[in-house]
Amino acid sequence: MMMYRRYNSRIAGLVFSVLLSLVLCACSPTYDWREIPAGGARVLFPDKPQSQTREVELDGIKVDMNMQSARIGNLSFALARVDLPTGSDAQAGARLLHALRAAMMRNIDGKPMQQAPVNIARVERGLTAVAGDAIEAGGLSAGKPIALHARLVAFDKHVWQAAVYGPREDMGQPAARDAVDTFLLSLRLE
Repeated sequence: MMMYRRYNSRIAGLVFSVLLSLVLCACSPTYDWREIPAGGARVLFPDKPQSQTREVELDGIKVDMNMQSARIGNLSFALARVDLPTGSDAQAGARLLHALRAAMMRNIDGKPMQQAPVNIARVERGLTAVAGDAIEAGGLSAGKPIALHARLVAFDKHVWQAAVYGPREDMGQPAARDAVDTFLLSLRLE
């Protein structure tokens, strides 16, 4: 009888371990990376992105913002492009970039925690990288703390914003940090 109980407890322990593994695997997000062309840029998205265009006001000018975004677990990945208005002066890109950054901070009721210059690669090898900004910020969404990591760059006739945001505690996990790096570092301009 004693042997039978040990056998049952071992089987119960094995079944519990297998079920726990299945539950944990089901909770882990799956990343299915794919390069997506986005009208003048390319980026790796973790899933098939949704596309939308909406009118926004930046620097007192109404412009169309084209956005592609995907959500994996609690993390949102987005690439936005704003085209400079026809006849814009040489400083229009810088002004729209500044306005886009300010709008991004307002959207999360946040403040930049880190800001640094970054080089954004070009699609074709041998072409000079383009100077942009890397931003890490904290803010709130629905009253809960969130983290945001972004790259912003003005190039040619466009202003680009690649961003990943999600709950602060999720963004600190190793898998999330890897996903953020994969997405942001994959941004290349054509």
